[in-house]
Amino acid sequence: MGNLTIAVLGGLLGMLGFGTSNFLAKKTIGVMSSLQVLIFSQFIGAGFMTLYLIREPALPALTPPNLRSVLVFGLLNALAYVLLYRALDVGKASIVTPISSTFNIAVPIVSFFLFHESFSGSKIVALVLVVVGVVLTAVQSAGVGEQGGDLAKGLPYVAGWVLIWAFYLPFWDRFIEGDGWVVWVILVKVVLVVAVTLYASLVQKEKLGFGSKTLLLWLVMIGVCETVGNLGMTWAFNASVNTTSIITALVSASPLVTVLLALAVLKERVAAHQGIGIGLIIVGMVILPFI
Repeated sequence: MGNLTIAVLGGLLGMLGFGTSNFLAKKTIGVMSSLQVLIFSQFIGAGFMTLYLIREPALPALTPPNLRSVLVFGLLNALAYVLLYRALDVGKASIVTPISSTFNIAVPIVSFFLFHESFSGSKIVALVLVVVGVVLTAVQSAGVGEQGGDLAKGLPYVAGWVLIWAFYLPFWDRFIEGDGWVVWVILVKVVLVVAVTLYASLVQKEKLGFGSKTLLLWLVMIGVCETVGNLGMTWAFNASVNTTSIITALVSASPLVTVLLALAVLKERVAAHQGIGIGLIIVGMVILPFI
């Protein structure tokens, strides 16, 4: 299989996997609490991620400092996903998902200030597109929201998600360098599941359960889609050379999948200016790796 073919295939798997998992999460949250959807889908996803160990059985250095780092990463993951799933619970997937993806442009900004990584002037074009897109997408209009001029529901939660990932990913990228990275991913998911389960049970007093076989199927589908996205993207990064921009651009378009599914299946409605904003966000995210 050619270098470009691997990059495109892996990028498409990432785009479809992540985009579909967010849509399925929104649909499932309609009949289960956001915390229950998060717990079970992440647990199932961690189970599927272990299959990757068959292909890459290497273990990382399980030292106390590294394990403490995993604990911190896991707790931050838990907080970030609680905020995202809460946003999907109260807001529209077609609005929440594109804005939540803007952490992709916040990461290079944070890396520029913390690690002095390059942030070329041309990247400002993508930044401007995304910022304008967020502003347009965030504001409701009369006839679509409850009243004209209101912020779209769920945005405070999305802002928390973006802020966490903007600082999280630069450190995470450095932490998982080397063999055995998949073990760290699995352990972080385990910490997330345990933390959110304790929060749901002890603080929110929720009784955890699948409810029905149909709901279990939806949860498995979320876990499968997220795993497909993770593994497809990672496989492409590892198996292809000098194609990072292509892979990243395709994965960054995953909100488009969520938006189209939400509009077609959930019958969500967005105002014309919000549609333009969603388009600007996605265009900005896609062109960012190339400039």
